[in-house]
Amino acid sequence: MTWHRVLAPLRHDGLSYRPGDRVALTPEPARALLTAGAIAPADPDRSTVPDPLRQAIAALDPHDPALWTRDGKPRLEPLSRLMGHPVSAAERDAVLTPMR
Repeated sequence: MTWHRVLAPLRHDGLSYRPGDRVALTPEPARALLTAGAIAPADPDRSTVPDPLRQAIAALDPHDPALWTRDGKPRLEPLSRLMGHPVSAAERDAVLTPMR
């Protein structure tokens, strides 16, 4: 999965992204969106998960069940509020794998 800057309004995995947002994509959707001009090529220096997302997850109260799913993952709604833009399950999960 690589990170891309959104260049045009985009809807992916049920979430809306605005120009300037960042979205994590697997190769197949990335190719299609690159061809359409909706995203910029992956930034090789920032193709991993940005630190702010890790910081937002770490900032969630581990004792508040409203912030966590049954399997211990952060809920997307509060995480998106902290980030100030939509966070997809793929983005969240990409952060969780190295954090666990």
